[in-house]
Amino acid sequence: MHIMATTVKPQQCLFDIVLRESGAADAIFQMAQANDISITDELIGGQLLETTKVTPVNKSIITYYQQQQIFPGTSITLQSTSTARGGIGYMGIGIDFKIS
Repeated sequence: MHIMATTVKPQQCLFDIVLRESGAADAIFQMAQANDISITDELIGGQLLETTKVTPVNKSIITYYQQQQIFPGTSITLQSTSTARGGIGYMGIGIDFKIS
């Protein structure tokens, strides 16, 4: 049997991969089990995931994603949100919050 795999792109979570590979979220448990990971594990860009055991559920979605070259990336990580914080709640008086 030929083992098929997909390469994780930055900001992708398991749900993103499953949607592109099977066309439905239903296969998330198959994908997690095939790769010995949890459905909530943080994926790393460049990581390979086996897709051989994932059953295509909705072929029209799979075809559309492939034709349009869509690679969903909906993962929000602590690293990606750490630079987005700001505003008064994150300022220090006399440091970056000046009172005049």
